[in-house]
Amino acid sequence: MTRISILVTLALLTATLARAEVYSYNCQGHTVQLDVVAKTISWSGHVFSNAHQIEGCRYQVRAVDKDGSTATLCTPTQGYASLDIKASMARLHLECNQ
Repeated sequence: MTRISILVTLALLTATLARAEVYSYNCQGHTVQLDVVAKTISWSGHVFSNAHQIEGCRYQVRAVDKDGSTATLCTPTQGYASLDIKASMARLHLECNQ
C-alpha cells in the first residue's frame, strides 16, 4: 500500500512541477504563455512549437508556428518581456508585463 501512495505522490508532484513552468505575460491586452515543458509559445490562438533558447536577452526563446511564422519572446528582466511575431509579410512587436 505504501508503494502505491508513493507513486501517486510522485505523479502529483510531477504534474504540479510541470504546471509551474508555464509563464504568462500580458502583452498590450493579449495573453502570451511560454510553456517550458511543452516547448511552446501561445498567443492569440496560435501555438508556436519547438521553443528553444537563443542568444540575445537574458532569456530569449524562439518558436515556429505550423505556417512558418515565428514568435520570439525576450525577457531582459523579471516581470518584463517583449514579443516579436514574424509572418510572411508582416511583423508585430508587443511590450509585455508579467
